[in-house]
Amino acid sequence: MVDKNAEFHGGVKTPSPKPQAPRVEEVVKYTDTDNNGFLDTVEYDYDGDRKIDFRFSLLDYAVPASRIPT
Repeated sequence: MVDKNAEFHGGVKTPSPKPQAPRVEEVVKYTDTDNNGFLDTVEYDYDGDRKIDFRFSLLDYAVPASRIPT
């Protein structure tokens, strides 16, 4: 669960009235791997150990342009 009730502040640059999270438990990272301006890869670190536990790319599910109706 990623800060389900938005109880903590995880940023470092912006002041917040919320307390800093005491430790990282789960991290979700979104990346634009092909630099086209759209997020296409999602990585999960379920236990906060900074090792990716699961990764998937939306590009693996892309539909060829020839199959998109016009």
